[in-house]
Amino acid sequence: MSGVQLHGETLTLLPERAIWWEKKRTLILSDLHVGKIMHFRKHGIQAPVSQIESELQRFTHLISSYTPNELIIVGDLFHSSLNSEWEMFCSVTQMYPNTRFILVRGNHDRMPAYVLHSANISTSTVLVREPFIFTHEPEKHHIYYTISGHIHPSVSLYGKAKQHLRLPCFYITEQYLLLPAFGIFTGTATIKPDKNDRVFVIAHQEIIEIKPYEKVSI
Repeated sequence: MSGVQLHGETLTLLPERAIWWEKKRTLILSDLHVGKIMHFRKHGIQAPVSQIESELQRFTHLISSYTPNELIIVGDLFHSSLNSEWEMFCSVTQMYPNTRFILVRGNHDRMPAYVLHSANISTSTVLVREPFIFTHEPEKHHIYYTISGHIHPSVSLYGKAKQHLRLPCFYITEQYLLLPAFGIFTGTATIKPDKNDRVFVIAHQEIIEIKPYEKVSI
């Protein structure tokens, strides 16, 4: 875990690819892409079914460990049309009636509101929890600091023997914070940080800050 200070608030970056805002008892995560694995398998792509259970266990572990009052998903909860993964996910959210689940809709979130409500999930296009505004895509806001997803940020590390390792990361700029994709089977986009940006990679269940303007080797 690693705590960062943003606009007078402490946010804890978690190796489970989420953020814990203790003052508000709020968990924040993004880009679960529930349903993607079964969607791929339906179209003949051999995606790992075991990953579904692994991600649901990670999701359940977070809620059970932190008992949040609120859990904010910053977009792309579901990937495609309804399938068995959605039913599995609903069985988890319904286990926690005291947690308010909120989805800030992303570009993949086309599911009708009544389907989401049946899973104990309310929806919004943007969400304000001062001093932050939650949107799916990163954007500069003139009043609030933005917390977003969408990009699936990662950084590349290189070894002396030409090894190459790409790691998911939390990416913090003056205008916004980008969360890593919670879903493992999502792909990533390599970011190119500026000197004043902060980058926290997730490696071996640890959060490690790296200097974006220095060449990092493995």
